[in-house]
Amino acid sequence: MSKDDDSAAELDGVLSHQLFRALGDPSRVRLLGLIAERGRPCSVSELSDRLDVDPSVVSRHLALLRAAGVLRATKSGRNVFYEIQFAGLAETLRGIADALDGAAEVSAKRLEQEIGEDLELVVQAAELVISRQFASTAMVQRKLEVGSAKAGRLLDILESRGVVGPRVDSKAREVLVGPDKLKQTLTNLRRDAK
Repeated sequence: MSKDDDSAAELDGVLSHQLFRALGDPSRVRLLGLIAERGRPCSVSELSDRLDVDPSVVSRHLALLRAAGVLRATKSGRNVFYEIQFAGLAETLRGIADALDGAAEVSAKRLEQEIGEDLELVVQAAELVISRQFASTAMVQRKLEVGSAKAGRLLDILESRGVVGPRVDSKAREVLVGPDKLKQTLTNLRRDAK
């Protein structure tokens, strides 16, 4: 298995749709904020009263947070108390951050290898699209006298560097860098390729 495959597998291994689904809802984030603010385990009824929301809704949100590993539930008599698993959540988020760093490093190395011999073409393409504030494969192909695939690849490289936006259908890409930043962008491209 290559380093690229290892990096992708590591990222895939730590990304959990359950976690992002659980944390992606403002109501659940608000619940977490309340539990953290209290600094102790909280019951469904306590949280429900505080939010003025039906207990069944609160219970459903808490169940999703628990299933994602964000909360721990402890039963005491007839009540269930929920508390945030701070250490576990922090470890999970650090694992995601580390995996993203690893994937970014692999991506940057791959990009460096790809730019290598095409540095001047990348710089020319950047200068062209920034100065004209227009980024189409056809224009890059025509002005730099390269093939369609090479022009597309040059724009992909510029996208990875934040110069142009992503490809949307067959429309020209959005140019994300203004003409006032041309010189700095060209300097950064040359520096990053070394």
